[in-house]
Amino acid sequence: MNALSATDERMLADWFSDGIGLWALAEKYDLRLMQLEAWFTRPEIQDAIARLKRMYTVRRECTTLATADMAVNTLYAMMYAEGATPEVRRRCASQLLKTAAPSARRRSVTKPSPAVAERPPDPMTTPPPVALNPFAQNPREFPPPADPRSPASLAQRATAALTLAGAS
Repeated sequence: MNALSATDERMLADWFSDGIGLWALAEKYDLRLMQLEAWFTRPEIQDAIARLKRMYTVRRECTTLATADMAVNTLYAMMYAEGATPEVRRRCASQLLKTAAPSARRRSVTKPSPAVAERPPDPMTTPPPVALNPFAQNPREFPPPADPRSPASLAQRATAALTLAGAS
């Protein structure tokens, strides 16, 4: 990796800045557009741009994770705050389910399978399993226990929490 000159570093900083276009960048450094293109295609500049892109990507991902974590903590605090109305609690629980369900699906899957590609059934519109139907041939059969990380389990727990919160 070759060390970049001070001019190269300033040009890279300007390259990544939002407020300057290619023509303005070339003009700022007394270059024609094709000279700017020649600078851009130099291997050391391409390496620096690739490293900076990785750095920006990792920074954006870390910022996104930190912001999401703060948002979830805020939603929990709002949901359990003293004096929170049932409507506020319902909305907070709804948002928590929207954020928790995709991450629960990601954690529970180790390798892709055809069943994972399908959306989980909506517990509000899906009829209960046959085993829970009192008219089934053998009503004593019970379905296997649900995965506690599944979106349906999260929905059931959130509904139970909201029911308890509304009752108090």
